[in-house]
Amino acid sequence: MSMSDHLMKALCGTALALIAGAWFGAVAGALSWHLNAPALPDRAWGQQFASEIFPEAQQVRVDLIPEVAQYEEAGTQEERLGFFLFGGDDYYPGQLIVTARVNAPREVIAGVGPLLQRAGWTVGSHTPGEDVTAASDDLTLWVTDVQPDGVEVSVYRQTPAAVRWATGTAWLTGVLLGALLGARRGRKARARSRATSFFALGAALSLPAAIITSATLVAHVFTADDTYPLIPWEAYMYAILRPLAILGFAALCVAAVLIVKERGKARTAPAEPMVTN
Repeated sequence: MSMSDHLMKALCGTALALIAGAWFGAVAGALSWHLNAPALPDRAWGQQFASEIFPEAQQVRVDLIPEVAQYEEAGTQEERLGFFLFGGDDYYPGQLIVTARVNAPREVIAGVGPLLQRAGWTVGSHTPGEDVTAASDDLTLWVTDVQPDGVEVSVYRQTPAAVRWATGTAWLTGVLLGALLGARRGRKARARSRATSFFALGAALSLPAAIITSATLVAHVFTADDTYPLIPWEAYMYAILRPLAILGFAALCVAAVLIVKERGKARTAPAEPMVTN
C-alpha cells in the first residue's frame, strides 16, 4: 500500500470518527439529559433570592427557561419559513435569570461573594468586582453586570454525572466505530464511484458541526469545569451548521446504500474463468 493510500485511510478514518462521535454523543446527551435533568428553581425562589442578595435593588425581573435547552422566543422562531432546516438563533440551556436594577453594578458584584456564601453557595475564585460564579447542590450560577445599571444572575443546572458518562461513552464508541469504517472506506476512496463521491460530499458537509461538537464535548466531559451546562447537540441547532449537517447526513446515508449495493454486486458477479496454457 502506497503512502497516498495510507494518507487517504487516515483522512477518511479521522473524518468519520469525528462525525460519528459527534452524532453518538449528541444523541446520548439529549436522551440522558431528558432522563436526568434536575428541576430548576421557580420564579418565587428567584424573587426571594434577589431580596437576599440584592436588598438595595430598585427593580427585579425574573425569567425562567424550564426546558433542558430552548430557543429564545421559541414560538416566534418556529413559525419562520424553513425553521426545521435552518434552525434559529439564541439557543440557551435551561436557566433562571434574575435581573436587578442597582446604582453601581460592579460595586454590588464586588460584595456579592460573602452574601452567596452565607446563603450556602460555594463561590469560585475571582478578582473583586469581576464576574462571580458559584455552585450549590446540582446548580451553578453566574453573576455579571448588564449595562447600564443592572446586575444579572443566571442559575443553571449542573451537568448530571449520568449525562457526562453517557455522552462521553457514546462519543468514544462513535469515534472508534467511525474510525474503523472510515479507514475501511479509505482503501477504496481512490476508486471513482458514486459511493465515494457521496461519501466525500457527506463528510465535507458534516465536519464543521462535528468538529465543534466533538471539541465542546471533550473539553466539558473530560474536565471538571461545569460553570455552563453541557448541551452536546447545540451546534446542530443553528443556521449554517444545521443545514450543512442535515444535508451531510443525507449524503452519507446515500453513500452507505450505494456501498451495500456495490458489495452485493461484487458477491454475485461471476468469477472470471481461469486461463490455462
